[in-house]
Amino acid sequence: MKRTVATEVPQRSGLSNLTCNFVALVAGRGRTDHIEAIAEKYRKLLDENLGRVRASVRTTVSLTDEERRMLSAKIGQVRRSQEVVLEEIVDPTMLGGFLLVIRVTTSPTAARAQARASMLVVRTPHFLSRCWTNVQ
Repeated sequence: MKRTVATEVPQRSGLSNLTCNFVALVAGRGRTDHIEAIAEKYRKLLDENLGRVRASVRTTVSLTDEERRMLSAKIGQVRRSQEVVLEEIVDPTMLGGFLLVIRVTTSPTAARAQARASMLVVRTPHFLSRCWTNVQ
């Protein structure tokens, strides 16, 4: 039954034969509870292969298009990446400022060097002043 469902759902979703076969294999081995972890690992490998960086920024106010573009460009520059996928989270409960999290998919040594370089990203006075406007 599981295998039939695992084959039908991907096919009806328009996924490739390779993906359908993979999902059926995972279901056939009784590993459907691992599918999210497998997908996450695959996404990380794909991002690394494509040179894509994922980051999230939590702010007190919404970013303007210009701030989003500037922050993405700075992250791309620091991480030497052509593509930055930026997730924005507006959190009015924050007192002010912003929190930037850059997902690292490389070795621990490279991650430490990139973390030091990432400190440069937060040096954007205009952006910081806008994020602190809700504090008053």
